[in-house]
Amino acid sequence: MKDLSPLHVTLSKRIGKGANSACYTIKENNKEVVIILNNQWAKGEVNQNQLRDYKEQVVIEKQLPSHTRLARTKKIGSIKIGNKDYVGLLQEKASGKEIHQQKEDYTTWKENITILVQAPQKHYNKLIETQIELNKVGLNIDPSKPTNFFYDSEEGFTIIDIGASLGERQSFKVPFIHTTLLNYFAEKIKQDDQTRQKINTVLEKLNKAGDKGKNPLTTFGL
Repeated sequence: MKDLSPLHVTLSKRIGKGANSACYTIKENNKEVVIILNNQWAKGEVNQNQLRDYKEQVVIEKQLPSHTRLARTKKIGSIKIGNKDYVGLLQEKASGKEIHQQKEDYTTWKENITILVQAPQKHYNKLIETQIELNKVGLNIDPSKPTNFFYDSEEGFTIIDIGASLGERQSFKVPFIHTTLLNYFAEKIKQDDQTRQKINTVLEKLNKAGDKGKNPLTTFGL
């Protein structure tokens, strides 16, 4: 990868994995991580258009106010794993933990909903403010996965996985209550008044902060 300078970091522990990437902590700094891009990148055949988009995104992110709740990409470079060269993104580590996992049981899901209920309104306000700031510079958040949203009780929400704007702002209601799991939990929720109230509290906080999405509970008869 002649057009990329090497990232002089030592990978430590893998803490996340997606369809086209994996996230590692690094030994040099516990406040940064490296995102290793794989799939079409794995053979060292750099997709120049995609690489250009990542580089442009780094430049655009620098235009955002410092208080924006975003895990920013600081540098793009090459990194060798075994005998293969990969593209790596050196990125700020998001504070806290994901608001939900892709797969979790009913008890864990309820615990995560409770954490979101306990989050103060100011954290929701800052989340939507961040979304608005991103849209101003042509970026958007992928709201399809709850693992793109981290929460820390002191610092609030942090967003990862930023891309080009999709036009209108996307609602965060789907990832926050993790509607994918509602297919499995709907019958239990119907018998659980307390949990239904907690879900509605989370949705109300999002609405108050400025999220304009529809109530996804109606799809499940809740």
